[in-house]
Amino acid sequence: MQEGLFKLLVESTEDCIKVFEKGSLVYFNPAGRKEHYNKIRTGMSVEEWLRTIVPEQRAEVKKALRKGAQGLSGKLVVKHNPKTSKSEDCSLHVFPIRRGHEITGVMTVSRDITSFKKLQEAHEVLSRFPQENPSPVWRIGSKGEFLYRNTAAQQLGALSAHLMKQILSVFSRKPTCCLQYEKNNTNYRLDVVYIKGRQYANMYGIDVTEATRAQQELAKSKTAVEKEVQQRTRELQDNIKELELFKKSVISAELELVKLEKENKELKKKVSEK
Repeated sequence: MQEGLFKLLVESTEDCIKVFEKGSLVYFNPAGRKEHYNKIRTGMSVEEWLRTIVPEQRAEVKKALRKGAQGLSGKLVVKHNPKTSKSEDCSLHVFPIRRGHEITGVMTVSRDITSFKKLQEAHEVLSRFPQENPSPVWRIGSKGEFLYRNTAAQQLGALSAHLMKQILSVFSRKPTCCLQYEKNNTNYRLDVVYIKGRQYANMYGIDVTEATRAQQELAKSKTAVEKEVQQRTRELQDNIKELELFKKSVISAELELVKLEKENKELKKKVSEK
């Protein structure tokens, strides 16, 4: 009864189960045959079966089988040869088979973890993203505590009480704000975003030092131009005044000349009458 139940469990599971004795494969369940496209068979040697594993892991798997034959269980993650297996990644458990005090073989149980492995790798990539970001990233709790800081944020050290007060305003006022922060001769723009339904806010820093300097230089240049325009305007106004004076003096001279000519004509007339 127990043997029949055990066989039913072994042949119903989706895990790939194999039994090795004296260096040869003596049993593999239906899931194993399906997994390996029916390309493995009883009687094949361990060396032949190892060809279903990628070359760089074969020595490690062989070592685990050898330890199993010595009575030690083991677990490792293996990558299969796509030509001989449907699963890309599997968790492989190795167990010694005992009959009384004697170890008569080794059983392996492997499970397809390809989807889990890819999900795990994607999660690791996403979790590394803020840490690998060269710009500072913070996660700040509603009481001002740091829940997370990447390396760039840690290098900036503590934030001032005044700045922290501005940051915490997102919990009670508007859910986002943009702040300016200067540390170690570097200017940062801080974008603070409150995550709705969570008791924390994410803050993203961007180095805007060059942009700030460019704005300052532009402002200085604008001021210098304005001063130059003002100076030229004053000079022009002074020149206009001088021209007005010169014009007046010329007009006065012309009027004086006209007057003298008139007097000269009258004098000539009196002389001719005598």
